[in-house]
Amino acid sequence: MSNSENQYGWVQLKSLILLGICCLLSTSRLRAQSAELPSPLIAPFNAVQARAGQEAWAKGMGVQPTVDNSIGMKLLLIPPGEFLRGSSDEDIEMAIQADPHLRDFESKQVKDEQPQHRVRITRPFYLSKFETTQDQFRKLMGRNPMWFAATGVGKNHVDGIDTAQFPIEQVTWFDCVEFCNHLSAAEGKTACYELSQLKRLPDQTIRSAEVRVLSGNGYRLPTEAEWEFACRAGTKTPYHFGHLLQDEPATVGGNSPFGMFSTGSYIERPSPVSAFAANAFGLHGMSGNVWEWCQDGYDESAYRDYLNKLAIDPVFHTDTLKRVIRGGSENYFRKSTRSTNRAGAFSSYQLGTLGFRVVCNLHGPKGTADVPLKTQRLARPISLAFLQNDRRLLVANRDSASITTIDPKSRKVLGEWPVPG
Repeated sequence: MSNSENQYGWVQLKSLILLGICCLLSTSRLRAQSAELPSPLIAPFNAVQARAGQEAWAKGMGVQPTVDNSIGMKLLLIPPGEFLRGSSDEDIEMAIQADPHLRDFESKQVKDEQPQHRVRITRPFYLSKFETTQDQFRKLMGRNPMWFAATGVGKNHVDGIDTAQFPIEQVTWFDCVEFCNHLSAAEGKTACYELSQLKRLPDQTIRSAEVRVLSGNGYRLPTEAEWEFACRAGTKTPYHFGHLLQDEPATVGGNSPFGMFSTGSYIERPSPVSAFAANAFGLHGMSGNVWEWCQDGYDESAYRDYLNKLAIDPVFHTDTLKRVIRGGSENYFRKSTRSTNRAGAFSSYQLGTLGFRVVCNLHGPKGTADVPLKTQRLARPISLAFLQNDRRLLVANRDSASITTIDPKSRKVLGEWPVPG
């Protein structure tokens, strides 16, 4: 064997040894982090377990369970977890019995809640405790597009009422995305969206735009899965507060009680965002008041992709004119305020019943965190290095306990060797 071949062999051996050490160190760090983090919340769970999960994940991440941001929003930590999203056949039949009007709309307004499927949320996140208020929107964006305000079209419904703590409405999906970016910039965070080709109305409302979702550490809209997990807060009933809805738990259209024969009041306007009791996570207004925009595109058949499958952090990004809206509102049938109810609205819609709340991606002093489930495996390499003499790439794979050689240009795998156990 020539000296050059010997030298090449030693370089390769040293690289493999170095990569092996890196793998061991990285694995140890990951195991240490997983050991520090609590278990995810698996629904069903109760209010005590929900609050304990929030506290435990805040401690594990090195953050606070509740924070106040720069414009006075209160943000609550929502832990990772698993739940059944959507409605079963039994759920739908119970809903129809509670509200016979549903049978007339079954093919569209209920069937998009099926099939029911298991969803895993793998990362904790902050979600605003209340719907975004008129005052918060005006502070950040410098305008007030609201219907139910002293200067709005619906001013007669709020005559003599201070609407500063009413939920923002009359905002398009694009307006919400822009709000999130402005809030991220105001706090020195990186944007979660990129907007281009904006077309605005004279009042600066965005009617259309090209939007690209980014992996920033700032503010964004919740995904539909995050929204339902947060809304349910461990419950399996139609609402987080039980099976019946008349007047007390939410601001809704009182002409269509759910699960009751008597009608209730109808105040023909939203209520202050803190008007009704919170769910187990501490979130207010998840049922009624105003619909809430989500990040996902809307497709009534979206759930079919998850038949008999576990959906991990699902989000429907397909190019569509409609976006998901959740939660129902003060002038809609009460069936629309169920935790499972789905609907879609054109991204350019401005309605006096349509608002939003925000997510802030959670990046604590201890970094980001995935759910520490034993079944979870990392699909990405832990460490890598170049062999300088021929520029081949060595990749250490924790999952397969192997070393792979890859051609960086063609990305072809040239060889793979097991790491001795």
